[in-house]
Amino acid sequence: GVKLLGDGKTFVKDKLLIEVPWASASAIAAIEAKGGYVTTVHYNRLALRAHLKPHKFPTKPKAARAPEGEGATEHDKHLLPKRARPPPKYMQYYTDYEKRGYLNPRVQLERKQRGLKDIL
Repeated sequence: GVKLLGDGKTFVKDKLLIEVPWASASAIAAIEAKGGYVTTVHYNRLALRAHLKPHKFPTKPKAARAPEGEGATEHDKHLLPKRARPPPKYMQYYTDYEKRGYLNPRVQLERKQRGLKDIL
């Protein structure tokens, strides 16, 4: 898996909006200091495949697609599976606000306020 570490925090110059499975507290602080936002999300094998290769999944009917435009992505064109819940041993991590876990209600509210897509 991928873990976002704070070792290179001096190189963060721009606002980043990033979703990663794991992130250190120093990495979260460095990105948020520049106005960015980190969300830690669980990817099982199917979710990771859907994220990396959305074109391998069936195409949505035209009526169900978002309007084509600047914000349209490959993910918007395909029927992707819903994200699986993390295993019980990782549930505490993904519900922790300090880790910016995607299952934490406060993280979900902050994402909505920033206009980011709903992860669940």
